[in-house]
This record gives sequence, structure tokens and C-alpha cells, in this order.
Amino acid sequence: MTYVTRVALRGGVASLALAIGAFTAPAVAQSTASAEASDTIIVTGTRIVRPNIEQSSPVSVIDETEITFRQPLAAEEFLRELPGVAPNIGPAVNNGTNGSAQIDLRGLGANRNLVLLDGRRVVPATTAGVVDLNNIPVALIERVDVLTGGASTQYGADAIAGVVNFITRRNFTGVDSTSTIGLAEEGDGRIFRTDLTLGASFDDGRGNVVLSIGYSDSNPVLQGDRPWGFESLSSTTGRPQGSATATPATILFPFTAAVNPEAGRLDLGRTTNYNFNPLNVYQTPLERYSIFVKGNYEISDRVEVYAQAQYVQSIVDQQIAPSGTFFSTVNLPISNPFLTPTMREQLCAGYGISPADCAVAATVTNPNAPGYIERPIQIGRRFTEAGPRRTNFNTDMFQVTAGARGPLTENIDWDVYFSYGESQRTNTSQGQGLRSRLQQALRARDRNTCVDTSNGCVPINLFGADGSITPAMFNFLNVATFSFNKQQFMTIQGTLTGDIGYTTPWASNPIAFAFGGEYRKYKGATGGDGLSAISGEVLGAGAPALPIRGQYDTREFFVEVNAPLVADKPFIQELTIEGGARFSDYSTSGTNWTYNAGGGWSPVPGVRIRGNYARAVRAPNLGELFQPQVTFLTNRTVDPCQLALPLGNPTVRALCEEQLRLVGAPLSLIGTIPAPIAGQINATSGGNPDLDPEIGTTWTAGVVLQPSFLANFTATIDYYKIRVADAISSPSQADVIDGCFGQSDPRDPRCLSIRRNPLTGSLSGPNDTTFGPFLGSSNLGKIATDGIDWSLSWRAPIGEHTFGISMIGNYTISNKFQATPTSPNRECAGYYSISCGPILPNLSFQVRPTLSLKTGTDISLRWRYIGAVELEPLVNKATIFDAYESIDAYNYIDLAIGQQIGENVRVTFSVENLADKDPPVVGNTVGTTAFNSGNTYPTTYDAIGRKYRLGLNLRF
Repeated sequence: MTYVTRVALRGGVASLALAIGAFTAPAVAQSTASAEASDTIIVTGTRIVRPNIEQSSPVSVIDETEITFRQPLAAEEFLRELPGVAPNIGPAVNNGTNGSAQIDLRGLGANRNLVLLDGRRVVPATTAGVVDLNNIPVALIERVDVLTGGASTQYGADAIAGVVNFITRRNFTGVDSTSTIGLAEEGDGRIFRTDLTLGASFDDGRGNVVLSIGYSDSNPVLQGDRPWGFESLSSTTGRPQGSATATPATILFPFTAAVNPEAGRLDLGRTTNYNFNPLNVYQTPLERYSIFVKGNYEISDRVEVYAQAQYVQSIVDQQIAPSGTFFSTVNLPISNPFLTPTMREQLCAGYGISPADCAVAATVTNPNAPGYIERPIQIGRRFTEAGPRRTNFNTDMFQVTAGARGPLTENIDWDVYFSYGESQRTNTSQGQGLRSRLQQALRARDRNTCVDTSNGCVPINLFGADGSITPAMFNFLNVATFSFNKQQFMTIQGTLTGDIGYTTPWASNPIAFAFGGEYRKYKGATGGDGLSAISGEVLGAGAPALPIRGQYDTREFFVEVNAPLVADKPFIQELTIEGGARFSDYSTSGTNWTYNAGGGWSPVPGVRIRGNYARAVRAPNLGELFQPQVTFLTNRTVDPCQLALPLGNPTVRALCEEQLRLVGAPLSLIGTIPAPIAGQINATSGGNPDLDPEIGTTWTAGVVLQPSFLANFTATIDYYKIRVADAISSPSQADVIDGCFGQSDPRDPRCLSIRRNPLTGSLSGPNDTTFGPFLGSSNLGKIATDGIDWSLSWRAPIGEHTFGISMIGNYTISNKFQATPTSPNRECAGYYSISCGPILPNLSFQVRPTLSLKTGTDISLRWRYIGAVELEPLVNKATIFDAYESIDAYNYIDLAIGQQIGENVRVTFSVENLADKDPPVVGNTVGTTAFNSGNTYPTTYDAIGRKYRLGLNLRF
């Protein structure tokens, strides 16, 4: 992995090893060579272009050689494992995926870092403004720059946590063909990627065109195919615990009971259990087609035109456990033909229907006839006969950029470009079922005929054993549904960059500047078919697909200055200051300023001290502004009102009773309220059109060491501190529920925001009647993180060979989040819980030693260390199994061997998780649904096991 900062200037190159050192000697050589072959002027973190610019903010760079060693299917694979990065949505996320792959710098949220391609914004894939990393052309990546801290002055909003800038090859000539195939040791999880890149120069080198086409494909890895994932485990007890939506069914209203089809009765006070793990996946399947083209042509010595276009189609197939009724409230006719006499008598007793009326109602199937009776029931019957639910996320993305650039004067260059992109994702779901058809199928004349025979109705048996739901029954319920997410992005930008021709008396380089203006417009819409928009209609779908339509634009002006003050003086080898400011006018939130100031000082050669302060601003995105209120599922193992918990505790009982009154539920439910189903409860959230921008401040300070007495050695250490005020945030469900039950006032606003199931009093139930805690968006949040990044690299000849070793690391001192003034100020660095999201350890680092032989062989190891983490202190440990309260430090070793064959062929073989280390087991409900799955955290720890990859590269 090479971490260098460099500037390529027309007619020359200045290469600066400023940031995080080289992982391999071949990487350094290759990076420099590729820079010298390019006229590209891309410096992440500044728009100033000039030689020898040394930034005050640290920029980490992943180069082409590291990517070759890793052989990734997508860019997300090598980014999520960087120290200081919190893994986000990606292929390891199953129940919670939206079909994209995302990056989360510093654990501040994927919406707080900016993704660029060749220094320009990429069309987002979601209303949250997040870029899908599946759209990045991996085959064309020359390097990836990662800038820590606020960069709103340089790039505008969204860059509070930092910037990830993918730099593609330019002026490439020839043919480059790369193919990679991979497989897990168990024989599953096959991945395949192939790319073909063609480049040619023309008109005596005045123009160049590069074309790259690619195809990628990956197969799933089922949780049931790994011993640690086969059985769903409770994080509370450590014992198997699945879902009460099971086969045979569970009833929660009018009483709690397990259906016993063998005995023909309902076993009162019991529930059944379904193990949903086996059909869930650790690796979500992906299929991707991509085409990328870029070109440039010098019309004259003063004007060069350029263009870039890409199209990507990515197909992600989500698979989760079979659907079911999930305790949706439906009306059950007492005459339902699948009820046994004993079951019918038990239900009548539960409803308070007399035996005589029950006997009459058992024979009346016409809803309009005298004696007909039907009553509401909440029943959980898993449609195991139908197989898993599947959702296909099909995304089509395109973006085109066209511009012109050239020298305005001898010292000043100009650049103007226009870019437009669209991303449209269509989600098609199968195997779920509709509640309206379920209701229709329950009203039956006999076991073969529905009362309402329209649309091919087939009566359904919810009271039988596995196999009692026939294909005809389920096919009537099963209607394919779809939703869509369309995002549009357009920008126009013009920049002047150069120097003012003035040099201070003590410096050798003139004062440089960049000045420009930018217009950006975002437009987004989400929606779906009529069925998907009806709350609770699609069984097992979670939140409804409610429509969003919104747009905003911004007009901005920016300026940057870099001023060398002193050079080549005693104790001042170099002293430079820099600064910048940006004015933004948002159509939704008004005007604001961002700015930064920093500098660097080299007291002696080989030592540079740097520091920077930045004020960044993030305007609310479309989702935060316009998302309708939706009810969704979130993990929670214990409800304070469940079963006997409120009995004997007057304070808790009073709080529970008031919440029952809010939804019109009888107070007699106290003592019988069911626990959360499958460790999940409902919660409700939505957008807020009155949101203001959030303000972030970033401090960085560090040292770069390149001592002359130790050739090819670089070391860096940088401290960063990021604070976000007026943060756009929502409280976690734990903030609301634990906050309510942590005090005694039943009328506390947190208590009043909890809407329970009006039939059972539970926090689980149909999302059209059970809304759970309300998690509203506001500007009341505070976010803060600080830590230390470090690196070192060294390479040296060993006879005719070369040895290189490097290390990158991060120590996150703190990562705190407070959603509202009444919410706890949570510390999530080194901790995990349902409120902390993906795991962010205090300490993490990577070490890569590489031996390069004169025979063209590279042998490289990667040691990845993930520090120990513990259960968040605010979590009641009595609700978590003792063995799941901590995760030990983890060490992973990867091996890569590359062999050059002649001048044109290179073969790379790699092994990930060489020691085949098992992931930690913490159950299914200690963390959030998206990141705590298959009894572990598969986004952080390897849940698949040892994997092999073989790659072939041909270059002509």
C-alpha cells in the first residue's frame, strides 16, 4: 500500500511523500512512473496547482499496487478495512442493505464524507446524498486519496469527516486486461471480475482516449453454511432464539399461545420459535456491468478540452428468511375451516364469546348472515413452504462531464466544466405476501373456496404444521412489489489557479491561489407501486416505500491561498501558511461560510511540522428534509414493560400504564405484554423541512519525518479533532426508551413519543398500528471525535532484491454522539451496542512487509489488527449474556504473491485470513440489525473464513 502525496504539473512532476508511507517498494516505483507519464493536476484537499505544494492536512493514498495485491471486487473492500474507518453498508450487510456500498470515515456517518472521482463529485445513489462505491471503476484507479477532516472550503458541503478521491489513469496507451477469480475454502462465495482497458493517443500526442469495460459477479455465502451462523442466538441468554413468527404459528392476541397442530389445540402461554439464520447471507451477491471512457484534446497551446463518461449497472440480490404474517392484525372468522373444534373453543373463550354463540358462528361463513362472528387476531405464521424473501436491487447510473482548460496568462490557468449524472435504483421484491389477500383468504366457505372468489382467492391454513400451506395458497398471497429511488445531480464549476507573481523576500516560490465559482443542483425522488406505499400491506417488508420528491441547489464562491514565507534559512528550511474560504447560498437553508487556515514548518531538512484548522458545513440532504414518517424495525432484546417486569415496581408500572392509555390498550395487559419478537421492535422516523446546516470544526496537527541518514524512510504522526455542532440527528430507540424508563414522570416527552401495540401492549406488531418510539430529526445533536493517525515506511536493497515494510495505524481516543440535550452523550470508540452502529475500535493498524525478488516475484504479507471492544457502558449488562459483553483483539494475516512473466504478464495469488480465524460470536441482537447479523459483526470480522483469489494481468 503506497501512501504518497504528489502533484503532477504540465511539463514536470513534483512527488512528495508527505502522508502515510509506502507499503511496498514496487508500489513507490510504479506510482512515480505513472505520475511522470501523466499531465494530470489533481491534489486532493486543494485546488491550487503548482510544484512543491506541501499541504497542512494529511492525505493518505492507496496506490495501484496495493489494489493489485488485494484484488477487490469493488472499491468498498479495501476502504472499509482502513484504520479509523467504520465499515458501513456493503456486501457483508444483508438485512439492512439498500443495494449500495458506502464509506464511513471516522465513524461519523456515510453522509458526512464526500466521494470524488478525479476531484469531481459523483452522482449520489440515495436521498442521503451517499455515493455508491459499486460505481467506481476499479480497473482504472491509479490511486485513492483519503483526506481527514473538514474540506468544505475546497469542495463544499458533505466533507465534514473528510474526502475520498478516486484518481483514474490519464493518457493511458495500450491494452490492459485483468481478470480475477476467488473462492472461499468451503467452496462457496465465488467472485469473478474482468476488465479490459484500451488507450490510444492521436494527432502527435495532442489527444488521448481511454476506454474501460468491466464485469463483476459474486455468489452468496449463507449463514447456515458456517457453524457460528447456523443457529440464531439470543444476545440476552446466549441460547438459540429466533422469531415467534414461526411454523407452527404463535398467537399474541387475544392471548399468547403456540399452535399445536398435532394435538389440534392452542398451547396457552407458549410461543414457538423459528431459526431465521440459515437462509440469511454473509456475502450479498453482486453482478455489475460497467463502461468508462475519458479523453482529452489540445485544441491549441491555450485550450484543452476534456470529457469523461461512465455507465454502471449493478444488481444486488438480497435474501432473507421466509416471510410470514408477522402478527399483522387481521380478522379471523370463527368459522374458519382450518380451526379444529378445540382451537375454536379456546379462541371463543379468549374473545369472551359464549359457547352457544361460538357453536352457531362455527357454521356461518357468510359475513352478512346472522350469527357470523369474526374477531381481530395477531398471529405469526412463517411461510416456510415458500422459501426465502428475495429483493433485487437493480441500479443504473450514468454521469457525463465535459470541460475545457488552459493557461490564461503565464502564471494563471483556467478550468471550466459541466457535469450531469443520474442514478436510478429499482427494488423488486418476491416471496412476501399481502395482508389484504391474507385477510381475504381467511374468510373461507370451506378449505377450497373463499367467500370472495375474485382474483383467484385460495383459502389459507395458518393453523397447520410445516407443509400445510400449499403452493396455491402462497401464490395467491405472493404479489411482486417494486419501489424506486432516482437521484439527479448537476454541477457547473469554473476555477482560476496560479500564482500572483510575488515572492516574499525570504522564500523562493511565489504566493499561489485558486479562485472560482460553482453551481450545484440535486433532485431526488423515491416511491413505488401502490401496494408498497400502504403501511403494513406488504408482509415482511419493514417500512413502507413512501414517496419523496424534493430538490435544492446552491451557488458558491471560493478562494484559496498558499503563501511560502521563508525557505532555506537557519532553523527554517521551509515555512508556509495557507487558507481559504467558501460562501454558499442554499435554496433550502440560506447562506453560510466555511473557511480553513493552516501551515507547515520545516526547521531542518527531513522534518516537517504541519497543522490545520477548518470550519466545515453540511446542509441537510433530501432525505433529512423530505422523508415522510415511516415505521421500521430495529433491534432491542428487552422491553421494560414485558411480562412480569413492571410488576412489583410502581414507577415502571405507572410508565407502562400511561403508554397503554396513549393507544387505548387495556391496563389489564400489564404482566402479559410480550417481549420483542425476534429481538426487534418498531420505531418511527421522518424528515424535517425546517432543518438548518450543521457546523463542523476540525483541528489537525502532525509531524512528517524523512531523515537523510535513513534512505527511503518516512514516518508521520497526526492528531485530529472533529466537532459537529447543531448536528442533524435522530435519537436512538435506546435514547427514547431508556430515557423514559430512567425517570419517573409518565408525561415525559420521551414517554409520550412511544406508541405501543394497541392489542398486546408490545413494541412489536404491525407497522400501521404499532409505531414504537418516535425518532425525529432535529439540529439538537452533537458529535465529537478525536484520535491519532500514524504511519511509517522503509525500503532498502538486500543484495539484488528489495525489502519494504510499512505500517498505518489509528488510535481513536473518543467518538461521542448526543442526539438531543436529553439523550446520553454516548461514547462509541471501543464499544458496541444497538446505539453505536458499526464497530470502531480504539486501536487498529495494518503492517505490510514485502520482499521483491530480482526474478519479478513479490511476496507480501498484511497483518491487520483490530483492537478489543466492549459492551457500551450505558447498556444494562443484566440484559446481555456474560460471554457477549466483550470481544478480544483480532489479528488477521493475508498473503499475496505476485509474479511478473516477461514484460506483459503478471499473475497474482492471494489468501485472505490465512489462519482461517473464526469471527467472534455475540448473538444477533447486541447491535443494530444491519451490522450485527449471523451472531457476529460481519462487516468488521471475517465471517466467511479463508479465501483464495487468483488474478491475471496482461499489459501491452
